[in-house]
Amino acid sequence: MDNKKKLPKILILTIVLSITSILLLVISILTSYGTVKRTENAIANIGTVTFEAETEEKIDIAKNYYANLDTNIGLEKNVSNKDELDDAIYNYVRLGIKKAIVSYNRRIVDNVSEADIKIYVNDAYTKLKKYYEEKDFENIEGYSEFKALLDVYKEEKKESNNTTNPNPGTTEEPEIC
Repeated sequence: MDNKKKLPKILILTIVLSITSILLLVISILTSYGTVKRTENAIANIGTVTFEAETEEKIDIAKNYYANLDTNIGLEKNVSNKDELDDAIYNYVRLGIKKAIVSYNRRIVDNVSEADIKIYVNDAYTKLKKYYEEKDFENIEGYSEFKALLDVYKEEKKESNNTTNPNPGTTEEPEIC
């Protein structure tokens, strides 16, 4: 004759659900903390900014981590070194502009070809457009001088409007004698 009382099923279910919700809350908090730390570490990993592909990759990784933080719970506000990311982007773009300007100014002394200057200008402009909106271009150091180079060396990307005949096989070719 057992005098053990069984807990009601609803009480057992309530306990299990309470424990589960507490575990999920702890996991959520740890994940949030981890994503903020990952973002801060990626920003710190940028290091000294140079105008090289390696720096751009590091900036892009850090910027992507920052952009993916949950803004609904304000995780982006917990990134302590966000200013360092902004400075890295600014300096990266500024160095690209500076490279184009210096190569143009020293084209005769350093024997820099027009083709190389065009590459430097367009590369800097590509980075400028990647990280900034056009209304913010004037805020970048050296942009006013760079703007003159853009007028001369900027390559216009041709947009295909499909104005050409989409099926050239149906037209009659002229006869060559």
